[in-house]
Amino acid sequence: WTTTGIDLQTSQLEKTELSLMGGEQYTVTLEVSNSARFTTTVSCLTAIHTTPPVAGLVKDGLSGDDLDFVSQSQAISASWLGFSDPGSALVYQWCIGQEKNKEDFMSCRAVGSARQATCSTCKMLHGVMYYVTITATNRAGLITSAFSDGILLDASPPTTGTIHEGTMLAPSSILYTLGPRAPNLFWTGFSDQESGIASCSLAISSINGSLQWFKDNVAAVDSPLAPNISLPSGERFVSTVSCRNRANASSSSTSAGFILDRTPPVAGRVEGLWTKTSSGLYALRVNCDGFSDPESTVASFDILLVHNRTGRVKVSLNNTAAGSSFTVPVSNLTDGDIYTVVGLARNRVGLTSVASSPNIIFDSTPPSRGAVLDGPMTSSDTDFADGAAELEAHWETIADPESGIHAFYWAVGTSPGGTQVLRYTPVGRNTSSSCGPPQCSLVDGLTYFTTVRAENGAGKVAWFTSDGMTVDNTSPSTSVITLNNKTQDEIVYANSNTSLDIKWQNGSDPDSPITDYSVCFGSSVGLCDVQQWQSTGLSTVLKLPRIPNITSTAVSNVFVNVKVSNAAGLFSVATSSRIHIDNTSPEKGQVIDGHGMSDTDCQDASLPLAAQWSGFVDKESYIVEYQWALGSQPYSDNIQVWTSAGLNVSAEVPSTYLSDETEVVFVTVRSVNGAGLSKEVPSDGVYILRGREHSGEAFSKVANLCVSYPDSIDP
Repeated sequence: WTTTGIDLQTSQLEKTELSLMGGEQYTVTLEVSNSARFTTTVSCLTAIHTTPPVAGLVKDGLSGDDLDFVSQSQAISASWLGFSDPGSALVYQWCIGQEKNKEDFMSCRAVGSARQATCSTCKMLHGVMYYVTITATNRAGLITSAFSDGILLDASPPTTGTIHEGTMLAPSSILYTLGPRAPNLFWTGFSDQESGIASCSLAISSINGSLQWFKDNVAAVDSPLAPNISLPSGERFVSTVSCRNRANASSSSTSAGFILDRTPPVAGRVEGLWTKTSSGLYALRVNCDGFSDPESTVASFDILLVHNRTGRVKVSLNNTAAGSSFTVPVSNLTDGDIYTVVGLARNRVGLTSVASSPNIIFDSTPPSRGAVLDGPMTSSDTDFADGAAELEAHWETIADPESGIHAFYWAVGTSPGGTQVLRYTPVGRNTSSSCGPPQCSLVDGLTYFTTVRAENGAGKVAWFTSDGMTVDNTSPSTSVITLNNKTQDEIVYANSNTSLDIKWQNGSDPDSPITDYSVCFGSSVGLCDVQQWQSTGLSTVLKLPRIPNITSTAVSNVFVNVKVSNAAGLFSVATSSRIHIDNTSPEKGQVIDGHGMSDTDCQDASLPLAAQWSGFVDKESYIVEYQWALGSQPYSDNIQVWTSAGLNVSAEVPSTYLSDETEVVFVTVRSVNGAGLSKEVPSDGVYILRGREHSGEAFSKVANLCVSYPDSIDP
């Protein structure tokens, strides 16, 4: 027992003074006495600690495995385990520093007996390593510290590299390779400076994303990898390398791709044309058309110029860049020598195809003379044209027997060889061309000349000019038409068999000559529905034996149209007066002998012979003439031939027309209508009395006959 007086605390006792043993438990008893010497005793059990707690393991993160890297900025957390002290409970505090056992980022904070902690206000910075330090304290105040291995924020994905297909030195462009297997693959440059590359994978897919092959866990830099897969030709495939860093962020790189090709190029057509260089030397312009390769394209050409007779290669160009036109300088040429151009096309995988040109003849002379004709190819040379039409020209017989025509160029001017309207314009090998408004707007009265520049295969040029074409925008003047010598205003009457004599005046045109007259028939003015146009050339007369296409029973009106055409193709039309078609004869009338109101049956031989008629009618073309004749029989004209009476309805002749033997005379009248049709009607006859019949029995007998003429009596 040690007396402490009335102090509330004992003084500190040294261990050596009490000879206490570490790790042992002791009981401390406190006895308190008052002045009456009554006491109270209190005891407690205590242990003597002489060693600090055992250090444990500190992990970055709250649970699971220790975190070394994160890809996004977040609160800093830690958990710990394994701290121990056999004789005392432990309390903890934690702090964060950018170095181990430092608290320069977060000062130490007490967390009691908790085994994990989070600093929600602590935001990590990219590329900075953070360390968590845990300090454990036992009841004796002894401490032990441990720290994590650190956690780093890596907010950026890995740096992507380059993928090479075929060889390590292959360019980063599309690789064309001879199939059927995929090429070797190489990749370099994938890295992550902060957290390092954790793993990579390699995939081959089509350009549309269809996966063909995949390999995982490949290194960021690998030796050649040869995928053992067969792929179809002509389709583009790409290789993709994806790498993930230790913060679990990933990035990928895709190659330009590769295309497998197992077929040679499609052979095309080879042509060679001679030309001249700027220095005056001859060269061969080679065109290679139609060569193609849908898988790997045509990469280059070999061009050979072979002399046909000797078989020797005159000139060769090897591995020229792919194209369609090549110029090959050639020397020591002789006119008439024949060559062949051989074109060898090579695709990107080295497969080839060959085509040869037709024979090529060397030529140092220009094209031969030819002719340029104004107007379209469907016509001969056009000297005049309507200004509304396009300006057209064509050319013929322009040729070059040695090297052929390479190209034509055409120009148009208002003078021979001029280009005032159209400058020289290429038309290829076409032998015609046209030019319309607004560039080639034709002006009335001007003459236009077409010039053609012909270039042969050797670059020689010749020029050919047309004789010119004059523009005429005005139609020719019309003509006045006469039908059967009737005036323009007179109606013409005709029947289906009436001949027609058509005449018209010459047309006129101040700008271009008259080239044609044509005639047609129509049922009204301007129509050609009875008969279509019929050319008369330059004749202004057309005689027809009958009006065309009119039936014998038709009664109608017909018009004649005359078309006058000029050399420019313009025309005007004139129309005749009306032709009235009448196919019916006049209605017959009555004819009486003599001058009296009644018919005369007998008359003295010394008296004139006379007749009268009436009742002849024609409602369509009217009566235009009467003709009459005298004969010993009805309808006969043996006494007087047919004689016109005009429109008179009576006529007479002297008795001298009668012979001494004439005993009876018949008058026949013919009525004629406007269409030329007629109707004939005879009289009943008149008996002629002479002197011997005036006396005696004979006179009485004839007189009785004139009164009554029975059919049984023969005068």
